[in-house]
Parts: sequence; structure tokens; C-alpha cells
Amino acid sequence: ARDWAGLERWVAARKAEAGDQSRYTEHIAVNAILQDAAARARGLGIPFQVSVAVPRELFVPDEDLCALLMNLLDNALKGAARTPPGREKGIFFQMRVAGNFLPILCENTFDGQVKADPQGRLQTRKDAPASHGFGLAQMRAVAEKYSSVLDISWTEERFTVQTALQNPLA
Repeated sequence: ARDWAGLERWVAARKAEAGDQSRYTEHIAVNAILQDAAARARGLGIPFQVSVAVPRELFVPDEDLCALLMNLLDNALKGAARTPPGREKGIFFQMRVAGNFLPILCENTFDGQVKADPQGRLQTRKDAPASHGFGLAQMRAVAEKYSSVLDISWTEERFTVQTALQNPLA
């Protein structure tokens, strides 16, 4: 069973801590997640750019949106925090409705170090907690549930994750 009351308390606490009254969208869960990420980014000195155009109601339930967005932004914050000194830091997040799709893009700076298995799938970094990587599996599962894939790419300085969730009723 999922602890929805606990999640609501967590979001309310993050919102109160953040003191961030920015309204990114009328969608309550997405807005709260973005406010939390913006506050955390501010605390780490990481510029956080957001471009969101979604309505109050989406075809993706809050449970799936939270699993995807919280993991996505948590990873982006951790990655951007590892950006080497002297290099520009930042996170860019974009989400909008496009016809029957919900494209989501998150790009962040990072230290350029990625560990992958022989099939090219990302693995836990040696210095990361053992649970690292579980978030990627959750994000992939949400993407697949909505007939999409989680597209992950990187350069020496930027890490990009994108997907386009499809409305199952369309």
C-alpha cells in the first residue's frame, strides 16, 4: 500500500521549508515537485530553469508523475552538484502537452563520469548508495507504462533524460 498521506505531508513540508511561492503550473503535484526542486537547487547554488505548459489535470495519475519527476529531478540535482568547480552549473526542465503526448526533458550539468554495464545501461556509481539505480528503473517503468522509452544521453558536460508519455485513451 502506498502512503499517500505521508507523500502529501512531505510535499507540504518541502513547500513550507522552501518558502517558494513560484507557480510553475496549475497542476498541483507537478507544481509542488518543481517548487521543491527549485528550492533544493537554490540551496546548492544551481541555476534551475523551468518551462512547463500543462493543464490542471493530466492523463498521467499523480502516482506515476511523482515517481517519474521526483526521481528525475533528484538525479539532476545530484548530477549538477557534482559539476566541477569553475564550470557552469545548471538544470533545465521542460514539460508540456503536445497532442496525445506529454514530452518531458531534463538536462543537467555534471562531472562527465558515467558507469555503464556492457549493454550500455547505467549502473551505480561506486561512491553512491546501494539503492542508486532503483530510481532509473522506476522512471523506465513509468515511461513503458505510457508506451514510451526513457531516452538517456550525455556528453562530457551535460546529462539528458527525455521521454514522451502517450495518452493510453487516445
